[in-house]
Amino acid sequence: MSTYVEGSSMIKQRTGVGQFTKRLLEAYGKEYPEAHIKIFGFKFFTQGEPEYPIKSSSKLEYNINRWLPGRVYNQLFKYNIAPPIDLLLGARKSDVFLYPNFVQFPMLYNNKSMLMIHDLSFVHFSQFTHPKDLPYKLKYVPASVKKASRIITISENSKKEIMEYYGVEESRISLVHPAVDTKYFYRKPQKDIQRVRKKYCLPSKYILYAGTIEPRKNIDGLLNAYASLDKSIISIYGLVLAGGKGWQDDGILERIQKLKDSGFNIVQTGYVPDEDLPAIYSGATLFVFPSHYEGFGIPPLEAMACGVPVISANNSSLSEAVGDAGILVDASNTQQLGISIESLIRSGKRRKELVNKGYVQLKKFTWEKAARELNDAINLVR
Repeated sequence: MSTYVEGSSMIKQRTGVGQFTKRLLEAYGKEYPEAHIKIFGFKFFTQGEPEYPIKSSSKLEYNINRWLPGRVYNQLFKYNIAPPIDLLLGARKSDVFLYPNFVQFPMLYNNKSMLMIHDLSFVHFSQFTHPKDLPYKLKYVPASVKKASRIITISENSKKEIMEYYGVEESRISLVHPAVDTKYFYRKPQKDIQRVRKKYCLPSKYILYAGTIEPRKNIDGLLNAYASLDKSIISIYGLVLAGGKGWQDDGILERIQKLKDSGFNIVQTGYVPDEDLPAIYSGATLFVFPSHYEGFGIPPLEAMACGVPVISANNSSLSEAVGDAGILVDASNTQQLGISIESLIRSGKRRKELVNKGYVQLKKFTWEKAARELNDAINLVR
């Protein structure tokens, strides 16, 4: 009996969904070493070997279809003529399928599938969803919800929204909370901080944001708050934006350039690989995450794990993730955000207090716990 996991979000440059899936499967494999996991995807034989996110083992293997390009399968899926994925992969009726990325493929035996819906930002904040992604999700997520035997989501807030919007009974939903691996995310020594500072040309002191550069993340609000800070603070503290390119970022990039031209010390790192991110967190004086909406909000927890005080928006699931271990602000209130940044920079005592609370908050969310939650969901499907 195997658990098949749709792995497209992992077998490429990983952002939120891919990172979550990778960490969850790693923890699941450690917690349940007897479990047989098959990560599946598409990679046409002329495209070379994919980059496998997790090391293969006797209990974890990859089932990559070489004869059918992923783009072709997706087009067939959109025209409702895609072959059943379980039949294509040679899966047995007893096997369970996990779809981590909102949409379920057609299956011949569809009574053993789990669908992950991380959030409903594409419903409630459609203006922040990529125009190519929006119609796809609006069309195929509802059908996937009906077909899946179980829905998995990552926060109480998302669970409530799924129940209300799709009319899903609470008994069909399982919670699998994200976490931070403190074996990787912890306060790094000065030599590591100096290494990434040199590599990414970071200021000696900086305020940090980590995440994709896109409108939903409220980068504009952060830029405006930073520009409003007292000149004595701006002269000492730069602003570091650590994250890959998103969409509809033209206006954001223009705003950044104007501030740079005016003398503001703003650094864009681009996409940061896993091995550098903890040191970038560790070098920050504080971390700011003013997003308009999140399914959970891992970056604030990563910052806490690295001993950095956090300021976060108070919407969606962020209050649940951050708790009382960070300063919560209204994402639409730039003045409040600026005041919070300034007051935290000026108070070493408050920063230390939040750092200590952050370490406590982290204990609520561990990958071992997430693995057990996933296992409970799998057992309910079987």
